[in-house]
Amino acid sequence: MANNECYMCPSEGVTREHVPPKCFFPAECRENLITVPSCNDHNNGGSLDVQYTWVIILTSISVAENLDNLPDGVKELLNKALGTLERNDARLAQRLRNNFQRIRVNSGETIAYEFERERFDNIIHSIAHSLYFFEYGKKYEQNSKLSICTPNILYSDLLPDIYAILFDLIEKKYVTSLSYKGDNQVIFKYSFINLPKNPLTKKEILILKMVFYNIFTVWVTKEGDITEDMLDCIKPSKLVTAKSIIVPVRRIIGQPLPYYNPVHWTVL
Repeated sequence: MANNECYMCPSEGVTREHVPPKCFFPAECRENLITVPSCNDHNNGGSLDVQYTWVIILTSISVAENLDNLPDGVKELLNKALGTLERNDARLAQRLRNNFQRIRVNSGETIAYEFERERFDNIIHSIAHSLYFFEYGKKYEQNSKLSICTPNILYSDLLPDIYAILFDLIEKKYVTSLSYKGDNQVIFKYSFINLPKNPLTKKEILILKMVFYNIFTVWVTKEGDITEDMLDCIKPSKLVTAKSIIVPVRRIIGQPLPYYNPVHWTVL
């Protein structure tokens, strides 16, 4: 493959795509950012969906509760994100504010809202493809569909994505030590994890773990890679702290992750 070929398609890489986009990083943490060649169509630098995804991650309650452990520049980014939500003329703010709900959680009163999961996943999808290209010098298999899991996004019952428990158990079983990459790891870090072959498909499994702002975790794998055969060591007894999801988990393992409209808990 030509070195200047786009990370996503066969077109010429006439620009450089930052991974993740530069807006995720405070000004003082923009040295040695990862970049990959990109065509104009697949460069997300100025995309509204990038801003949308950035606001969702940055305003999550998990990031807010971890601010004391992050550079001051992240606090400035958070203020900028909250300012975006407060502006009456911002299309992004209007779409999210339409379903704001004031709620109480352990840390006090805050705001919950639903967001468009597909827009969020599209940007995570691009970041995952870019990292794979950067790491291995090639693209994901043609037409590969990726499944995305976000443990820090809660639903209306205050539980995370049920797949978050599965990935946590997978990590505990198969990963003895995890080495992250990235020069600004307090802002963004990632690791590709090789798992044993799936006994059903006989294929090796590669999982990508990304962490934004030292706490907001995103898991990515190819659709269908995680099946019940691979997880036969995980018994329902290990899920006793979340009894309400034991049956759904056993039923949907191995199926593509659906798009949800989760309730997102933010810091307003």
